[in-house]
Amino acid sequence: MIDRRSLLRAAGAFLTGGAAGAPAAIAQDLAMLPFKNGERPLASYPGKRPLIR
Repeated sequence: MIDRRSLLRAAGAFLTGGAAGAPAAIAQDLAMLPFKNGERPLASYPGKRPLIR
């Protein structure tokens, strides 16, 4: 049987560990175009492939 204290400790450890992956989730995909300053962010829309924003 799991007591409340160990459940809260495990949930806190899970949430703290999940926060470390947040910057990776925020990072955008980029498209490189063949000219100077050619980095462009990609936008994703339902039913479409990633599009240059």
